[in-house]
Amino acid sequence: MESSWSDASNNWYSKDEETTFKLTTAFRASSSRSLSSLFNDRALREPCPNKSIYITLEPKGDKFLSVCPIIPVLESDFLGIFSGTIRFSENVNINHSIPGLTRNLSLDYSQVTGTLNQMQVSKPDGDTNVRLEWEPVNEMDDTGSYVS
Repeated sequence: MESSWSDASNNWYSKDEETTFKLTTAFRASSSRSLSSLFNDRALREPCPNKSIYITLEPKGDKFLSVCPIIPVLESDFLGIFSGTIRFSENVNINHSIPGLTRNLSLDYSQVTGTLNQMQVSKPDGDTNVRLEWEPVNEMDDTGSYVS
């Protein structure tokens, strides 16, 4: 189902969890730019670290897909947004979530899928060539600017 794929942003699981997070933490955005600005047309100009538009899915056997770059990818290049639902709760699926910047904050990817979600998780102390990184960013809604 196409609506279950998300590569541009991640929503909160509930308004209550979002409100609790905002009341109990004080993260600042690492940039004045919004999340959506990472996907702008500057990716077509070089040099540009935004490589998210150059990622494709390739068949791997009969049942699997591989995330593949179609151009060279260098250290610190931006490959996209790892899809999921932002949670601020003790009740998370530890097998399908990525711990956040503070206790109880996580990205639950058990119900939402995106291109980067197709990467295979490396074994502890195994080789890895991708790093997932939480980054507070500025967003806008009807009430104004907020950190997401």
